Order: sequence, then C-alpha cells, then structure tokens
Amino acid sequence: MKSIFILNLVLFTSFPFYNETIAQTTPHFDSTYYQFILNETTSFRRHTSARNADMDNDGDSDVVVANGTFSSAGFTFVRNLGNGFYSSPTHYLASLFSNDVAVGDFNNDGLKDVVVSNTGINWEGTIISVFLNLGNASFGPAVNYTVGRGPIGVTAADLDNDGDIDIAVANNGSFGNGSTVSVLVNNGNATFQNALTFPGGNAPFKIRAARINNDNLLDLVVANGSRIVNILFNTGNNNFTNRVELISESGFSNGLYGAVAIDDIDNDNDNDILYAPGFRFTGSSDRGSVALFRNQGTGTFNPVQYLQSVLFTLPSTDVEVADLNGDGWKDIVTTSPLPEQLMDIWFI
Repeated sequence: MKSIFILNLVLFTSFPFYNETIAQTTPHFDSTYYQFILNETTSFRRHTSARNADMDNDGDSDVVVANGTFSSAGFTFVRNLGNGFYSSPTHYLASLFSNDVAVGDFNNDGLKDVVVSNTGINWEGTIISVFLNLGNASFGPAVNYTVGRGPIGVTAADLDNDGDIDIAVANNGSFGNGSTVSVLVNNGNATFQNALTFPGGNAPFKIRAARINNDNLLDLVVANGSRIVNILFNTGNNNFTNRVELISESGFSNGLYGAVAIDDIDNDNDNDILYAPGFRFTGSSDRGSVALFRNQGTGTFNPVQYLQSVLFTLPSTDVEVADLNGDGWKDIVTTSPLPEQLMDIWFI
C-alpha cells in the first residue's frame, strides 16, 4: 500500500442551525464553497446523517438529510438545480427522531426511494419509515415497518440477489444495550416482509452492506461500541447468523456511536473495512485513530492497522472513502468533535 499523506481541514461552524462552511489550510481543494440553510427559523431540526444521490433522474446528485429533534423527524430533501445551487428544502415527516437515512429503488420504477430509522429521543423507537419517490422530486407519506428497539443505522441493498432492494437495520437498543440487526426482505413491490432478527454484537450503531468474502452475496458490517466491528456473513436464503467480531484491541478507548466505511483500500480486488470508534465523553489517547482491517480476500483480515490524526484530541466519529486526487487510490476522510470543527483527510 502507498504511503499516507495527512491533510487537516478546519470546519468553521456558525450557530444556531449548524450551518457549516469550510476553510482550507492547504491548496488541495478549490477555495470556493457554498452554504445552504436546511432549517426553518420556526422549527429547529438537527441533521444526523446525509446521502448524495440522483433522486430525480436528471443526471446530478441531490441531497437527502435525516432529521432528529424533539419536535420533528424524518428527512429533508434538497434538489440539485444543476448549476451548483440547490432548491429550497422540503421536509418529510416520520414518527420519531431519525438517526440515519439510506436510498434505494424499492419498487423498481427507476426512481430512488428513501428509508429512515426512527430511533426516538430516548431510543424508544421500534420502526423504520419508507418514503416512495413519486417523481417530480416529491415523495409519498411514510410507510412504517417494525424492527428492534432503538434503530439507528440503516442500509439498503439487494441482500438476497433477487433483483430488488432490501433493508438492514442496526438496533442500538436503549442507549446502547441492544445487540441485534433486523433484515427486511423486499417482496418486489416496495412492501417488505416481517423483519428477520440476527445477533449483531453489543451496541450496534451504523451498518453497511458489501461483499466481504469471495462468494457473490452481500454481507453486513456493523460498527459497534467498545472498539468492535461485527461482520454478518450472508450464507444465502436471507441467513446472517454466521457472525465474526473484529476487535481493534489496545488502540482505542471505549467509544460510542461508531462508524464504518467499506472499500478496496489497497487495490487488491477485495473490500477492506475502516472503523471509527465514535464519540467519548472523557479524554482519550485515541486522538482520531481509525482502524484499518485489510481483507485477505476470503473474509479474513490482517492484523489491525491504525491511522492516527496529528491534531484530533478525541476519537474519530465518522469515516468515508473516495479517490479525492484521482491517482487510483482510495483516500480517507474522518471527523472528530475535538478540536472543534476539524476534519482529517488521509491521501493514500
């Protein structure tokens, strides 16, 4: 694997309403930025997760943002107008505080639909909400499905290889005492069977689907608390009982709200796993560390490697992967709550 170059970006936040702008410390990115307000002044919404996808089939990426607050939940849709600007936000309501969002074409009509978790302010939720895309950049009302308590992470993918998009959910329980994953199989018409429940390890938070071993089935990867990643291997027939835990060992303190990203980091044609341990309320020596589990090609992994920030003073709370400089290698972007408004990028 290539050597790693670290770039620190500083995020300046203006309050209220979490409107974020970016100021760069190196010339790796264009200095132009735009700021778009997603909140109404009369109803504060906390934005918990976001996805970019072409929701209106016009060839550019729109934005879908999960909302969570005491007074409203669901998601906000912002349409890309095609010239670097976006439409006014449209809000779609769910029952409870929404902690994650995913998109997928659930009814095979060529339009991407939306699913959000309904966690609840006190983790009391037991449902997810599906919103079907009606075309013309609008969505239908929420259709709810029962899952485990405190659903947080949600992902959409064809888990049973039947050509339609299924849903998997990480059930965090009541403030982290949950231990299950729910899988909802698509009937092929945007309705879903009753959730199948599988062990997901302690305090599951975020979840992603990807091929981890060398079969042709999508597996599930769960970011848990306490330095742990769980892999639920897909053995066919919607069975995810074959579970393996990866432990990041001494590199991390116990974290909350872990995150994972999955991609071929070392260009050897299999998917590796990156794990960010999440927020911690007390000080930590982790300093923004991200754990890298390099796949040996069969769903087994080399010993964990650590990528450590030179500026973060708390663990990383999120991680994403993309080839940012066009050199054919996947780069890594992470965030951390301290120092405030700081983001790291590892160029590989």
